[in-house]
Amino acid sequence: MSLCIVWRDEDQDLHIASDSRLTFTGNNSIDFCPKIVRFPIKIYSPNREDELSKLLYRFEYGFGFVGNFVTSYILKESIFDILNSLQCIPEITNISMENICDTIQKFFQIISKDICEQIAERGLSEIIIIGFCLKDKKQKSFLLNIDASEYPIKTNLEEILSKPEILFFGSGRKKAIEIFEKSPEFHLLKILKLVINDENISTVGGGLQYGRMEDSDFKIFGVQDYIVNDEHNTVNVFFHLRNIRLYQEDLAFQTDNFIYNQRFVLPFKNEIDEYIKKDYEIKSGAI
Repeated sequence: MSLCIVWRDEDQDLHIASDSRLTFTGNNSIDFCPKIVRFPIKIYSPNREDELSKLLYRFEYGFGFVGNFVTSYILKESIFDILNSLQCIPEITNISMENICDTIQKFFQIISKDICEQIAERGLSEIIIIGFCLKDKKQKSFLLNIDASEYPIKTNLEEILSKPEILFFGSGRKKAIEIFEKSPEFHLLKILKLVINDENISTVGGGLQYGRMEDSDFKIFGVQDYIVNDEHNTVNVFFHLRNIRLYQEDLAFQTDNFIYNQRFVLPFKNEIDEYIKKDYEIKSGAI
């Protein structure tokens, strides 16, 4: 399971954040699971005998995966090439985001049905899709989930976040809502971090993952984070790059190596600055 937070801000931009824990049977887990991914969408003109189809539109959607990893992974791999090679008839084909999500739902239905027949409710998953709607010229978000109350199972597709709002998904949802209701001023990535650090919620853990829409494209960002050692008055600063923890030396420029062309958000900068005022030493190496 996991905790996924998705929201539309007052500027109408869509955001998504998640933990990185992948839980197995027997309560075993690893903390390196990418749960937020970016999908390029390419729409081409029809093929003609005398010329190749032309690329008409190119943009990127963001996907957030909650629940069963097998269901999510198979869907991700199955639709990648399809979303890269959509075709439309200009001025005839419905190029709305909902129509693209309908295409995704068809594959989700087939995959979910087969998996849930084998492993029942352990195959359940939810998928949040955020992107730009060519038809309505605005950012939109859709939720794909599974209704297993009857046989055969059915999948549902619904639009969410049509107005500024915050939604929580996954096994950490209840705790996240509890924190939010007590401290609505908290940055949503701080709420995610607090649930990750809660030892009573074993299915949520690992690094912080974050992405947001910028105009018509979804972008994934790294997240700066920190751990405090009050005994030694130190603050260890590091970075989450999707599901991987990096330190300052990992990001340092070296002339003979590639560097990461990656942007980072700093949701805890004010908290780190407060420790600096208290004369805590800032460290950036591996703990």
